Amino acid sequence: MSRIHLIKSFSVFTLIGGVFFVLAVGLNALAIDVMGFSPALAPFVIMSALFVGKYYCYLATRIIVPSFWRYTVANTAVTLLTTLTIWLLVTLGGLSGGLASGLAIGGFVIVRYFVLHSANVIRRSP
Repeated sequence: MSRIHLIKSFSVFTLIGGVFFVLAVGLNALAIDVMGFSPALAPFVIMSALFVGKYYCYLATRIIVPSFWRYTVANTAVTLLTTLTIWLLVTLGGLSGGLASGLAIGGFVIVRYFVLHSANVIRRSP
């Protein structure tokens, strides 16, 4: 894979991820901080719902190969770790749902990209 393609795919991946990051943080803050939902359950439900939308955005921009199941398997561990981190930051760290979501989701962006890349979900060539 050429360096230019890697930079381009990571940039588009990050841009799409950024949009969904804002949605996830906002929805988690609303669910946990305003509506009082569980900090263990709310992030999992919200991130799972946004997961499908993100898949189709990545697919439309041709950043990933069309393999929903491979995408799902590769993302499952990262999504579970992110959810666990949000729960820990809210429950044990005393952070708000919005701040915990921002830190956890933002912290796992690069991990998610390399997990998807290693699982051959990210396209190797244009």
